[in-house]
Amino acid sequence: KIEGTASEKLSIGSPQVETATRGLWHMEETSGNLNDSTSSANTLTANASPGSVDGFFGKGRSFNGSTQYFSCTDANCGGTTKLDYTGSGGWSVGGWIKPSSIGTDDLFIGKGQSYWLNIGATAISCSSGKIGFASSANSGSSWTCVSSTTTPIANNWYHVVGTYD
Repeated sequence: KIEGTASEKLSIGSPQVETATRGLWHMEETSGNLNDSTSSANTLTANASPGSVDGFFGKGRSFNGSTQYFSCTDANCGGTTKLDYTGSGGWSVGGWIKPSSIGTDDLFIGKGQSYWLNIGATAISCSSGKIGFASSANSGSSWTCVSSTTTPIANNWYHVVGTYD
């Protein structure tokens, strides 16, 4: 403490996950499924063996753009609606991405007909070649999309977050 100033508390150790967090996957595993860091224990299942690479922090996963992905089955994620967007309340979804190419309709985080973080998903009114966040409160019959003003560049890291409030 410096005389005449307020003192601050410093905690050292592993970061604590907020209790309202529904899922947090660090992708530090080098193969197989991804473990959830929250008390919900929502396991993401590996499909077609996504690769392991050096990430922005620690490890990351690589995907071939078509058959490799992680999924969260109803059994592993607490039922059909646990990770759904319900149309009310605030929430966000995000992660670090490093696209090897910039295409159209490139989905990197999504939940069926509920929400997507993507590059250029023009089918749901996102801007071509831009990072977009789309949400639908009615099972995909209509979408709202907000697109970035920046055009992403291949092989660069981006921290992307979609927030609904």
